[in-house]
Amino acid sequence: ALPICWMLMTAKSSSAYSAGLTYFKDVLAPHIQPQTIITDFEISLRNSIQFTFPQAKHVGCLFHYCQLCKEWISGQIMIRKFMALALVPHQDIPAGFDWLVTNLPADIRGIFDPFIVYYRCQWLIRETPARYSVYNEKHRSNNYSEASNRRNKLRFGIHPSIWTFT
Repeated sequence: ALPICWMLMTAKSSSAYSAGLTYFKDVLAPHIQPQTIITDFEISLRNSIQFTFPQAKHVGCLFHYCQLCKEWISGQIMIRKFMALALVPHQDIPAGFDWLVTNLPADIRGIFDPFIVYYRCQWLIRETPARYSVYNEKHRSNNYSEASNRRNKLRFGIHPSIWTFT
């Protein structure tokens, strides 16, 4: 593998990538016919490469693939920590939430910003921790009720007539 093209971009749009790649292909290196192109996973770049070099095999970069998987897993681990707040005493939930927000890894912070706003509004203000903390509760879900509802739905169907019950 040999890097042959670098572009300083002012935008990451398909049109900007296409303009740069077309200039490279038509003006700078019309004799180059790449067989394989390796890039990160930007959709606009991928689309521009497929349009400009349709004969080339386009492969995603292993490093970037691993980074994205790691980022996703970090997000999954963090979301489980936020969900676990319901398991602590209700008076400790706001402090636990603040601690989790403060200790979010920098590489996934941007992904979590909308969730943080949602959690704060929905679960700290609207519902309040006392309503959803299951700390020291013997039963922590209504799965038994949901299972019964599902059985009844299967048995009677949706919107059964009164005669179905008699």
